[in-house]
Amino acid sequence: RPGTKDTDWRYDSATGKPSWHTDQSFRSPRPLASAMYCLDTPPDGVGQTVFCSTAAALEDLPARTREKLSALSATHSYRQLGASFAKYAGGTPKTLSAARAGLCAEHRLVEHDALYLAPHAIEAVTEDGVEMQGGADLVDALSTYCTGPAYSHGHVWEQGDYVVWNNLRTMHCASGVPPELAPQRRMWRTTMLARGGGDAEGGATD
Repeated sequence: RPGTKDTDWRYDSATGKPSWHTDQSFRSPRPLASAMYCLDTPPDGVGQTVFCSTAAALEDLPARTREKLSALSATHSYRQLGASFAKYAGGTPKTLSAARAGLCAEHRLVEHDALYLAPHAIEAVTEDGVEMQGGADLVDALSTYCTGPAYSHGHVWEQGDYVVWNNLRTMHCASGVPPELAPQRRMWRTTMLARGGGDAEGGATD
């Protein structure tokens, strides 16, 4: 369980930064896990990957709030991800792959005893199939809450580090690397479905 940290990586909905997400939430099946291997990294903690526990954050919410959230679903889409790029990064939807433009999936807001969030990719929150008014504000508020110091951890990379994380119970973001140091950061990264290539919801583990 993460502890309180000196650096506050809390999500800011006004700027969309840091760019907290869970990998490819707009897919079905979605990735169960992701992994990164560090070939090389800049010194002094530059280029951290920051993780937050959406499971610990959910656990700390009042029981009544957890019950209300459990009744909600969220629509994740590549289209919304493109709109977020345009809004926050000064890009356009064309910045993203046209081959993925139609990708869209609906997931429960609470699954596997964790909040399942991706603020840049969620285009609607629904209850019993009806879109909820204020859904975007709810997602932003939950994302800010989950990424507070009590639930976040910044991983300082060292050469040879291999980190695996559960996409259904966490979010993550990059802390950024100055352009002059970018050539020093070399990573391998992959995402994984559940065993057998089936629905990533099956067999989810910590």
